[in-house]
Amino acid sequence: MLSDADIRKLFDDAVRANWNLFYCTAYRVVRNTADADEVVQQGMMKAFGSLASLQDANRLVGWMCQIVRNTALDLLDKRKRRETSLPEEFDPASDRPQAHHLTAVNESAQVAWDEIEKLPESQAAVLTLRHSEQLNIEQIAGRLKISANLVRVRLFRAYERLRASPRLRRAVGEA
Repeated sequence: MLSDADIRKLFDDAVRANWNLFYCTAYRVVRNTADADEVVQQGMMKAFGSLASLQDANRLVGWMCQIVRNTALDLLDKRKRRETSLPEEFDPASDRPQAHHLTAVNESAQVAWDEIEKLPESQAAVLTLRHSEQLNIEQIAGRLKISANLVRVRLFRAYERLRASPRLRRAVGEA
């Protein structure tokens, strides 16, 4: 059985060694850097406060990832409850599109995000940082602390998987 000091050291080591994994886990759910940072911070506080409930120290990182993911989902749920619904039509005098035109775009975007969620974490992380954060290859490599070549490989594999998705092809109007 591990002492409290041993568990604290394992926790601290896991946080340092896996911060990018926790960040990418949060980012995949909330899709912006400020919220991802906040989610990871809150998730680490929750995890630390719940260390006593951890039954297997070998599963610490996975357990922490799940806490971060749940924290991110909680944030999105809170926001959904606060949001007001989109009006059926926008002001016709404005140059914004009508609500019914947005439906097809929103559905295609949702299909794309659903397909990205099916990607391995490593591929989804680089793809999300590339397109949502608009980071270049070197910036992604720096953020994830991996080589630029590995970023390129992961992006290539992610794009290949997405191109092979019949559901995504239908959503964007390809045969």
